[in-house]
Amino acid sequence: MKMCKDILKIIRIYLKQYSIMLVILLIAFSTFAATTTNKQLNELKNGVAAYDFQLTTGIAKELEIRKGASNDELNQKTHELYKLKEEYQKNYKEKLSKEKLDEMKHSYAVGAYLHNFPSTALWTFYTNNEDLNVLTGGGSEKYKQYLTEEELNNVPKYKEWSRMQPGSKEYFDKQEELDKLYPPALDISNTKTLTFLKENLEASKVKLKETLFNEGTNIGYYILITLIPLLIFGDEYHTNFGKFVASLPYEKEKVYFAKVILSFLILIVTYILTGLANIAVISNSLLGEIYNVPAVLEINNKIYILGIGLVLLGAILSSFCGNILSIGVMYIPALTLIYYPLGVWVVIGKLFVVDYFSNEPFLDNIPRMPIFYYFGYTPWKNIIIYLVILTIIMLLASKVYKKHNVEKEGEFFIIERVSLVGYLILLMGVFASTLLVLVDIFGINQIVALALTILLVPAVLWKLVKTKIRI
Repeated sequence: MKMCKDILKIIRIYLKQYSIMLVILLIAFSTFAATTTNKQLNELKNGVAAYDFQLTTGIAKELEIRKGASNDELNQKTHELYKLKEEYQKNYKEKLSKEKLDEMKHSYAVGAYLHNFPSTALWTFYTNNEDLNVLTGGGSEKYKQYLTEEELNNVPKYKEWSRMQPGSKEYFDKQEELDKLYPPALDISNTKTLTFLKENLEASKVKLKETLFNEGTNIGYYILITLIPLLIFGDEYHTNFGKFVASLPYEKEKVYFAKVILSFLILIVTYILTGLANIAVISNSLLGEIYNVPAVLEINNKIYILGIGLVLLGAILSSFCGNILSIGVMYIPALTLIYYPLGVWVVIGKLFVVDYFSNEPFLDNIPRMPIFYYFGYTPWKNIIIYLVILTIIMLLASKVYKKHNVEKEGEFFIIERVSLVGYLILLMGVFASTLLVLVDIFGINQIVALALTILLVPAVLWKLVKTKIRI
């Protein structure tokens, strides 16, 4: 009971100290969520608008242009039609209804069955490709069930037309007939729309998590989440606040766990705020009439679960790192593990025209490192194992934190025994990066660049590692 009271007192001290920065961080999370979700929804809106435009105007106009225009007029009229579509998309304000969604899903299934869409694999985050209706080379047969009897009966006629020589009167007449039966209204270049239809093809309620997945958005969230442990664990290493905390009558272990708990509380608050921001944006968007709250809250579930790993890593790294810079930099080898030295080796090798893994059989057989969990589909059991391992290491790191030397805070590494190992890990990455910059950006000869790197980087980095960054 006393330990819980002490931890709560420590949390209150940190909240008071960082209140302004935490408010700024919470605003940043909410703004980022609203901005990125709105951007993704605009892409989806453009796809739906293009579908409507094609049905009402585009399909007939395209056929008319191709049938009647001369070669000189074709490009001009096509460009005019494109500008007309752009204007239609820009001014599109309609809400997507359940009926319109069902119509588009049917159109997607027909197009997939007739091989009208590219069969490239989709980069998924939440769902296995096999479970997301992803079209593969020989996978179109599964869409046959969605076609009407009339559509199925005319498939031979469609295949016959697809083998005809384009440009003839017979070709255009047949196309006009088939366009009424199989209207090519979906924009196959709009991957956001296709992903949305894939994700919802068999869903009774609208799903959004895979549709709104974007690697760039994930990176943004991970950077913001990483700022939480950097602030709570690392900021005090640069100011006298750390010495003040050390002077309080609390064991260092209690301080450590108070910071861990506070970091998770902030993470939970940001999850709620980003969820509310997404609900606000989506309710006023194209999907305002068909969205459901659980689907919106699911959008960031996996990002935040993996964010737990980033907070745990921050706690672990703070036990032996002495400033924000070292904690932040050490995230890279901690997340990439064996890929970190391999990446260094490959970079140096390619600079000297040695491609060690040209066929990539070795790399393909290496177990997926934690960094892959953050950007692609990974079975949940792997993520749970990863988080359990990090939790165990975090608990062990609390024992290391007890040996903190407050006077060394501000240096790259607080624990003397870790200093050399940390330096060597950093040296690998900085060495390869410097060599790459000198050769690829500044165009310096490889041998000269290697000599300069060997002469300067180890000494400069050692000096930096031993420098105390403290206000």
